[in-house]
Amino acid sequence: MKSDHELAGRVLEITRIFDAPRALVFEMWTDPAHLCHLMGPRDHPAVELGGDFRPGGRWRRCLRPENGGRELWQGGVYQRWCMNRNCGSFRA
Repeated sequence: MKSDHELAGRVLEITRIFDAPRALVFEMWTDPAHLCHLMGPRDHPAVELGGDFRPGGRWRRCLRPENGGRELWQGGVYQRWCMNRNCGSFRA
């Protein structure tokens, strides 16, 4: 695993396109009842989600494998949060 220093300055950009109005998509990102359907692969659904949806706010989620394997907890900090672009850190 690389250290934070070795990874500094690297950017991973992920783009998803939804056939829905922007306001509705933004609402889906802030409602855990909907967000659980956007996060994680089908066989590792997100079962616990939380977040402080503002710049500097922290987020966390738990992906639980359907086969009973080990849970994967993830989290990070939102660096930017607005209707068109959400940026943050990620730690697993």
